[in-house]
Amino acid sequence: MFTQSSSKDQPVNGNPDQLTEEPRDREEPAAGSAPCDMRPAPAGGDGEPGYEPGGEAADASPPAESVPEADAAAGAHYVSIPISDIDPNEYNPNRQSEEVYAALVKETRRLGRNPAPITVRPKGGRYEIVNGAHNYRAAKEVGLAEVTCEIESIDDFEAMRQTLGRNRHGEHDPLLEGLVFQDMMKASGLSIRGLAPLVDLSPSKIRSALKYVQAAATRLRCKPEEVRTACALDEEGARKISALSKTQLDAYLGLPEQIRDRWLDAGANVAQLNQIFTIGNGLEKGNTMLERLTGFAWLHCVDFNNWIGSMTYLGEFAVWCSDRFILMHDVIDYVLPIVELKLPKRVLDLLPYEPAPEGTLQCSLPLETWTGILHRSCEKAKDKNSRYAIIAQAVRCELTRVGKDPTETMTQKQVDAWVEIHTGAAGFIVEADFLSIEERLYLHRATAHIPENLQRQAKERTIEDLRQIRIDGAGERKTGGATSVRSIFREHIDALEAEHRGAEVDNLFQDRDGMLKMMLECVAIDPNLIEASVDGLPALELLRRDLAELPQPMLAFVASYVMPTMRRSAVARYVEACERRMSPSAPPRQEPRAEDAK
Repeated sequence: MFTQSSSKDQPVNGNPDQLTEEPRDREEPAAGSAPCDMRPAPAGGDGEPGYEPGGEAADASPPAESVPEADAAAGAHYVSIPISDIDPNEYNPNRQSEEVYAALVKETRRLGRNPAPITVRPKGGRYEIVNGAHNYRAAKEVGLAEVTCEIESIDDFEAMRQTLGRNRHGEHDPLLEGLVFQDMMKASGLSIRGLAPLVDLSPSKIRSALKYVQAAATRLRCKPEEVRTACALDEEGARKISALSKTQLDAYLGLPEQIRDRWLDAGANVAQLNQIFTIGNGLEKGNTMLERLTGFAWLHCVDFNNWIGSMTYLGEFAVWCSDRFILMHDVIDYVLPIVELKLPKRVLDLLPYEPAPEGTLQCSLPLETWTGILHRSCEKAKDKNSRYAIIAQAVRCELTRVGKDPTETMTQKQVDAWVEIHTGAAGFIVEADFLSIEERLYLHRATAHIPENLQRQAKERTIEDLRQIRIDGAGERKTGGATSVRSIFREHIDALEAEHRGAEVDNLFQDRDGMLKMMLECVAIDPNLIEASVDGLPALELLRRDLAELPQPMLAFVASYVMPTMRRSAVARYVEACERRMSPSAPPRQEPRAEDAK
């Protein structure tokens, strides 16, 4: 599923300086600004008027000439200001429903004044609203010439802080809220964590709002600091971003650039995405497909009416191209028209390829010719099988027309082998171009039960033998004498394996302890020796002692006699001799039968 990111202090739109830098936190408002309480808006304020529609205002503020005693004691000062001298601010995120706003207009008209004072601040010879934007709108709609206001002299940061604090009720536009946080951080130099306690919100709440700014910058193709201006030019785009849930927002930001806006315009259906892959920490298969598709220019071909089928279809082409791109640099250009025309993947089998310089491949037909063949097949036929046959015939005809033999172009199986050889085989195999693709593929895949360095030697010797057999002094191929790569390779494997074993035996005969151990292992399988004993001592132990006392040359002589052949008869004679030596009166030991000695 798409889940909101839980990481902290993440940068917005890739700009770490903007969000994560930790400058000196601002603890107090700027010098000269009035202190701000973060108390809720007074009754009758924006979003939740403190009056009963159709009756007298429950807590409506009186006209300027009759200031309540409590407000007077608190130092509040109400004045009437021409409505033409007042401007709304651009950072109020509060939104009021049509029903509530209609009731506010009705009450304003009934009273003949604004139900609650509007908080303003002097700015540029005029007044800017700090709190009371909906009262201001209602007064303008009713046609009031003047409105009751409370004037506060505060700076930009404090004005935004008070606007947020006094507009906690009602619904908020998350994009505008994010823009307010961005502006406050810019004006004060505060980080997310530094701003959070001053607006009485958690850092995660601020990060979440800033994500909407990032999404808007992505949608409107601008920098985060330019979003407010861009929103005025594309109100529809801004509304779509503001309407996203947090889950939709994370999905939008996680989608590839080629597809995110089309997904948003199609309704931002998260369930569609969850059916094929997830963003962030999703299934491995989904992330792999996303990673592959991001690098290609096909995502404009996604059909949102058939999301799963469309993404699976594109994913198959993405996998195919990813495996070949390193050796077929123009492969994406040739695949693009197949995808755009929604032709089956097997059409790729008809792409005629041939070797190119530096071990790469190139298509045997120009891109324009290939694209034309595909488009004409779609014009001539509707079903897939007929189109495939038309494309195959057209490719053969075009190759013949330009003087190329269709039978000499590489099949898809050969292309696959070529790619495997040039991306995974040893260099000496890749460079053996006098061998066929199939022969080089066999050498690349061939294995044996000997060390890897000996397998490499066998392959190198095989290539050298074939070079001498097939190529003369001028470097031309001989016409006859086709020799099996497999048989030559096996011959060299057998020879190297024998050499390897011979070397192991030579080393063994130079190691007294190893030779003694090997001899005992060879005779230990004889049940006659295992069961035999002399004066209570196991015959195998007596054998070990006697062999250990032999000089090295004699031990080597005995070992060469015992290990290869005649193991059982030699052991039997040795045990009999030991028994006679220990007990001269003992009867002779019976020789094992011939069938036991096999």
